[in-house]
Amino acid sequence: MSHRKNTNYERSNVVRICLTGGPCAGKTTAIASIKQDLAQLGINVLVVPEAASMLMNGGAMIVSSNFNQSQGLMFQKCLMKLQVALEDAFIEIAKLSDPTTDVVVLMDRGLMDGSAYVSHGQWQALMDDLGVTTLHLRDNRYDAVIHMVTAADGAEDFFASQLEARYESLDEAKEKDELLRLAYMGHQKWILIKNQECQDFKDKIMKVKESVLDVLGKSAGAHFHKKFLLMKHRTVDNSVLPLDLSEIQ
Repeated sequence: MSHRKNTNYERSNVVRICLTGGPCAGKTTAIASIKQDLAQLGINVLVVPEAASMLMNGGAMIVSSNFNQSQGLMFQKCLMKLQVALEDAFIEIAKLSDPTTDVVVLMDRGLMDGSAYVSHGQWQALMDDLGVTTLHLRDNRYDAVIHMVTAADGAEDFFASQLEARYESLDEAKEKDELLRLAYMGHQKWILIKNQECQDFKDKIMKVKESVLDVLGKSAGAHFHKKFLLMKHRTVDNSVLPLDLSEIQ
C-alpha cells in the first residue's frame, strides 16, 4: 500500500468529519439537517454515503454469519475498499470548489466502523493484510469524529417503537454502540452526543449541528456535550493519504 505524499489534503477549507454511532441513533436525520442548515450559512456539504448500505441496496449484503474466517475477511476487505474509494473521491471533488468557500465532507460512518462487527483478531488480520494501522484509518483521515449514541441507551422508548425496522435488540444495539465508541475515542477530536444530555430528539440533532459548527470554528459550541482526547505534540503524517487502492489485492 503506497504512502504517497498528497499535500492537497492539507487545504484548510475542506474539513473531513466522520458521523458514526450505534443503531437507531438518528444519523440519517442529522445528515439531512446538517446539509440544509450549513448551506444557508454558505458552507458546502458533501455527504459520503454509507458503504455497507450501498452494498445492501445493491443486493450484495449476504448473510455474513455464514462466512468462514477467510470469507469474512474478504467481505470486510471489499467493504473497506469501497469506503476508501468513496471518501477519496468526495474529498478530491471537494478540493475543486472555490478556495474561499468552506467545504465539509461528511462521512456517513467511517473506516473503523467495521471493527465493531468482527472479532478483534479478524480486524487485526484485515489491517495486517491491507498494511494499515488505526493511525491510518482513524486519526489521519478524519478531522473530527462525532458519535451519536444509540437510542437504546437513554431513549429506550423511542428505540422500542422502532424495533420492527431494526436488526438488533436493545442489548445488541448498546453493545454495538460501545464497540464503536472504543473504535474512535482515541481520535484527537472525538465528540460524544449522549441522549441523557438532550431534552429530546430535536435537541440531539441541534447538538450534532453545533458540534459541526464548532469543528469549523463557526461557533463556541457552549451548549453541547463533547469529549476531546488531546494528544500533546501530535504529528499527523499526511503521506498516508489517500490509500492506494491499486495495491489492495
